[in-house]
Amino acid sequence: MSAGKRITRRAFVARAVPGAAGLQVAVAASAPKQPKRYRGASAQTYVWSQVLQQQGKSLSENLDSVFAATRSAGFDAVETMVQFVQTADSAARLADLLGKY
Repeated sequence: MSAGKRITRRAFVARAVPGAAGLQVAVAASAPKQPKRYRGASAQTYVWSQVLQQQGKSLSENLDSVFAATRSAGFDAVETMVQFVQTADSAARLADLLGKY
């Protein structure tokens, strides 16, 4: 290289660092988005089914009050049983209740 074409280390770093930072931003922006993982506490409807059964009541007929109490207790998520999504009607009802609470 001729003497007129040389670059100092400081000039190189001054030019390379912003380029590297821009490349990192571009790579992060193009990366596939991962869904956020739920990190709270969830309630399970099985316990409700046992309590309601002892009272002679059906869980499916009392889902509204179960979800209301679960939400009131501060839970943001609920895990339920497959019987509530086996048919389109039951899945739609579950979706409505989850949206409500």
